[in-house]
Amino acid sequence: MEGSGVLGIVHDLAKDAKVPPEMMNKHIGKLQESVGLLSGSMQDLSHKKLQDLSNQAENPSDFVAKFKDANSHGVSNLVPMMEILHGICRDDRTKALFSKSKRPPPIMSAANESSYRALKEKLLQQVGPLSVLDNQNAPQRSKRLFPDRPYMTLDYLCDDLMIKGNFGPLGKIPVVSQESAIIEDLLYCFIGIEGSHIKPIKNASTGQVDLKLDPSMDPSLRELVQRIAPLCQHYSTIVQFAEDWFQQGSGRVNQALSGALYQVIKDYYIFVTQLESQLRQHELTLNKLWFYIQPTLSTMAMVAELCRNCETMGARGGKTLSLLHQLVTCQTGNENCKAVAEFLVKAAAKPYFEILSRWIHRGMISDSGKDFFVEDNEVIDRTILPLEYSDDYWERRYTLRMDQIPAFLHSSSDMILRTGKYLNVIQQCDKSIRWPESVDEVQYMANPDQYTPLLEKAHAFASKTLLDLLVKDRDLIGHLRSVKHYFLLDQGDFIVQFMDLCEKELLQNVNKVEPARLESLLELAQRTSAANTDPYKDNVGVELLPYDLIFQMCKILSIDTDSEMDFKTPSNASDLTGLEAFAFGYDVQWPISLVLNRKSLACYQMLLRQLFYCKHVERLLSSVWISTKVLEIHSDFLSTCLNDCMLSSPQLLTTVRKLLGVCVEFASFMEVVAQSCDELDTFHDEVAKFDLRFNSVLFSLLDRIAQMGRENYNERIMNILHRLDFNGFYTQALDQFGCTP
Repeated sequence: MEGSGVLGIVHDLAKDAKVPPEMMNKHIGKLQESVGLLSGSMQDLSHKKLQDLSNQAENPSDFVAKFKDANSHGVSNLVPMMEILHGICRDDRTKALFSKSKRPPPIMSAANESSYRALKEKLLQQVGPLSVLDNQNAPQRSKRLFPDRPYMTLDYLCDDLMIKGNFGPLGKIPVVSQESAIIEDLLYCFIGIEGSHIKPIKNASTGQVDLKLDPSMDPSLRELVQRIAPLCQHYSTIVQFAEDWFQQGSGRVNQALSGALYQVIKDYYIFVTQLESQLRQHELTLNKLWFYIQPTLSTMAMVAELCRNCETMGARGGKTLSLLHQLVTCQTGNENCKAVAEFLVKAAAKPYFEILSRWIHRGMISDSGKDFFVEDNEVIDRTILPLEYSDDYWERRYTLRMDQIPAFLHSSSDMILRTGKYLNVIQQCDKSIRWPESVDEVQYMANPDQYTPLLEKAHAFASKTLLDLLVKDRDLIGHLRSVKHYFLLDQGDFIVQFMDLCEKELLQNVNKVEPARLESLLELAQRTSAANTDPYKDNVGVELLPYDLIFQMCKILSIDTDSEMDFKTPSNASDLTGLEAFAFGYDVQWPISLVLNRKSLACYQMLLRQLFYCKHVERLLSSVWISTKVLEIHSDFLSTCLNDCMLSSPQLLTTVRKLLGVCVEFASFMEVVAQSCDELDTFHDEVAKFDLRFNSVLFSLLDRIAQMGRENYNERIMNILHRLDFNGFYTQALDQFGCTP
């Protein structure tokens, strides 16, 4: 009934109704809150809510009957489950989603089955596996210390042979004598021994002991006896609980509670002995007895009700302490009952707080009775999974059992969990740690706020010690700096060197890329760059992921959404290049993996993939820019050379060619003169002609250069003009011809 109720909710959430994740999380949160706050109290569903739920059922009376039957059997967390069901029934949007499909549920497809398993796992993680399952995995206990010796008990012996015994001849004696005999029988019944006129009978339906009175008893005395009889029933209930739950397998809290109950029973025996003393002095009557037992009756009634609640709910550990805490807070008018309740809760809480103290001061759990609300779920060897272990450690190894959190520690449960986890890491990594010689004693306090300073002090010590271990001993900052170098491209020379070596390889299809070659090129880039000084460079490796960055991001963002199933199947990697699949990996050891865990490295990888691809695009654009710039410079160079060589103007080129032609003719003339010695006068005349022609052409060139300088200033052309006319000779000659350069 209990498991099927919660799993039924999960099944409904996983069916074709397509409940949005935010709505599902709202209902799960409500269930988690209800389980946590009501885990240790007798849970009562209001009559109005029960009526609302029954009206939604096809057979309201049958629904109510089944609920009462489950409640009578102490189904754990029944009321929180009914609360969430009531919330769903009152949510019109959720009901509309559920009512979209009225056909019978089909056989689960593979997708629906996986959704069911995912939702079931999430729900169990949220509310704790023991809050929705029966205590079938709890250590089994026997009902008696010596089952083969039924008479070794402080309770009534309700054997058939004893019940069939005859009553004494009570009706044949006077009423005064009857009263004395009845008081003596009652005193025996008070301590679990049947009398001659009052006999115990086991009630088959309730399991409680009823007292069968002699039919011949005086009616007035019978009335008083019936008023006193509940004390005997309370005694029987308390003794049964103390004997049943004192055995191994009941949990240390219940065993401690049973031991405290024996102390209560001992005080109760002393009280009965005092009554017997008065009876021997002939000073005790039924009326006096009724008066004397009033304080004890209320105390025993309170304790018996506690025992019945614990028995009905199968309470143990934190749930038992929650019931005791509730008992203490409810006892406001009866000081005697309050004192007994405080005695019981302090005695029962002592082993629990020993476990708690060891957890928050040493990070160790010693919980043989499965009482503590922090559960150790270690199922793998940490050395096998150095990277994955961080997630398993924080998320799964140590988890909260929501139904075992005492009500007075519920607000501090998360702090307690983290404190112990921090210390557990220190225990595993640093055996030389010096623990405080004395720690504050943890004991039960009725006000939950009184635990806060003590728990905060322990949490501060654990946090500081773990931080010192990570930062000082394990060089967390150095690892983060190394991650910054490689994943955030902090070292420019390394990434340039690496891309120069690997870019050609990464531009291939991912199936053609050789990871071993990339690893070798990575090592070469490290050795030949500033990364060679990084002490953690060997932690960096190359990974080729089977999906691109967009798929990775969508896969992460789709978690707990309707589109999550779309990204369960791997993407098509046939068109993926090595550049799109490339990422760095970083091998971290325990306990650095607590910080640089798989989730953190996945985020760093996403940043790297984006920056790495942008760097590749930058290199492509730079290459194109450089090529374009070279062409522009070369073109400018040619233009400059043409201008400097006066090849940009046909007039200049013609004049220069004429000037060069005069020089060629003069050279030819000189060769001829050297071979045939003509007259000197003729030679001088020819040279003068050549000089005149040369100067004429040169003057024309200079005039043209000067004109071009005036029209379009050219520094290099003007420089030629000044170099040719460095002493002003040609300027004076041009002035004679009426020209100005």
